[in-house]
Amino acid sequence: MNREISKNIKDISNNEQDKKEIKKEMLLQMIMRQTNYTKEEAIENLKKWNYNTIYVMKAYLNPDFYKEKKIDEPKSTNQRMMREIRGFCDRGTRIYNLQKKMRQQQQMIQSIAQQQQQEQQQPQKTTENIVIEID
Repeated sequence: MNREISKNIKDISNNEQDKKEIKKEMLLQMIMRQTNYTKEEAIENLKKWNYNTIYVMKAYLNPDFYKEKKIDEPKSTNQRMMREIRGFCDRGTRIYNLQKKMRQQQQMIQSIAQQQQQEQQQPQKTTENIVIEID
């Protein structure tokens, strides 16, 4: 009975290893399909990223994706206050300029509409050619 159990355990462990190898091969094939990596490069990158295929793809598309981003140094209270004031003034200026531009466009449209109305209200003068015959 012990021999049968040990045989089953060996079979199961071999089965699990086979499954792992099949899964690794499937990941390798997927990486090779999605990128221009050779088999060796794909294996190297999979090992580098601990078989995380998303990281391998991201590294292929953007090699610098994993680098840490620069952390802003803390600013003094005065620097933060001045930055807020500048931002507030810039927003106000931007809004004012947009409103001014919109008013100018509205005035232009209104003047064009008034001109068209005036043209329609004026009776059209017809010019007749008068021919005088001299004998």
